[in-house]
Amino acid sequence: MDGADPLSLLAPDIDRFYSDLPALIRPFSNAISSSLDDLRLIANAGDASDPSSVELSRPRTRARQSMMRAPVSLSPQLEDRIRKLRQKQLSELPAARTRMAATAGEVLATRAAVLERTVVLLERAKHGALARATKAKAEHLATVARGVEGKLRYVRPHWLESSSRSLRRPAKTN
Repeated sequence: MDGADPLSLLAPDIDRFYSDLPALIRPFSNAISSSLDDLRLIANAGDASDPSSVELSRPRTRARQSMMRAPVSLSPQLEDRIRKLRQKQLSELPAARTRMAATAGEVLATRAAVLERTVVLLERAKHGALARATKAKAEHLATVARGVEGKLRYVRPHWLESSSRSLRRPAKTN
């Protein structure tokens, strides 16, 4: 780490990121495609000109099937109420679906912004001031360890020499 280029220190991590990138592309692409298809279905659900949306819209299919059944005699109040509900369903539901699609688009945009911000924060954590401070502490501890190792190299021979002298001296007897 003595004067090493920061880019050369990061090279293994960068290479690993690029090697793992293809594994991430497929899930992200599938998620985005699925969300886009769902939004298209929601947004196009009110179009009467699109035959696929009519087939996919279950409430409309049920409403049409109920209209095709043999009419059952109901009280005029109930018939009026059912007619108003069907009109409301056909007039307000497409607008509500469009609003829901717009809201879902906003949610996805917000989610993308949050993910983008998370990536920025992760990059800062890895390459920012905190990472540099941690690296500086590690380098400081490595320097201290080298200093202690040098002291041990110097002290150990003197300590061994003094301990061997004490072993050679005969014990004093009185």
